[in-house]
Amino acid sequence: MSKILNIETSTSQSSVAISVDSQVIAFKTLSPELNISGEITLLIQSAANEAQIPLHSIDAVAINLGPGSYTSLRVGLSAAKAICYALNVPLIGTDTFEILYKSVEDESAYDTIMCMVDARRMDVYARIYDAITNHFEKDEFVTMDEAFFSLYAGKQILCTGDGAKKLSGTSYLPESSKISEITQNAAMMATISHEKYNNGTLLDIAYSVPYYFKSPNITTPKNIF
Repeated sequence: MSKILNIETSTSQSSVAISVDSQVIAFKTLSPELNISGEITLLIQSAANEAQIPLHSIDAVAINLGPGSYTSLRVGLSAAKAICYALNVPLIGTDTFEILYKSVEDESAYDTIMCMVDARRMDVYARIYDAITNHFEKDEFVTMDEAFFSLYAGKQILCTGDGAKKLSGTSYLPESSKISEITQNAAMMATISHEKYNNGTLLDIAYSVPYYFKSPNITTPKNIF
């Protein structure tokens, strides 16, 4: 019986879940107005209390590496690493696209599934799956416009993730397509994390880094003197 702590900090509402053999037995979310740096450990302890499972008995920690908020991803991964080192348990990694894709209940109803993370304006970070083969070619930076969706004319498309919500009210999507309201959370990680734990698909704790998709835009302050 494996017990896994799942941590999700890629969205504006961070969450944690404790799962036993892929079944979620405790799930906690953090209000967006609260500071994740000061609250993440309290959130984790709250989930452990609800599950009535002491943290020292956890078998592994799973973390969503991103893409998502730069700061929140760093905080989440740092917390996950600290727990792994303290308890001498393995670290499991997943990503936002994988979580969104695994949440689709009937992928056979579509030709293409687009998992999208908001990148401002009408831009998204996307992983586009062929729903028939369950494979994708690469992660892409996409501007959602008529030119892009013309590449998928005639296909039944499911768009999911916070980036997909920006398509509401537009005329870009083919008529047979659908926009999902799903946004990733820690409870959605449970099936993935237990499968990877059982398969021995683990991260190197020391060298694991967030999946930013692209490097943070860090600029040098202008000399005002």
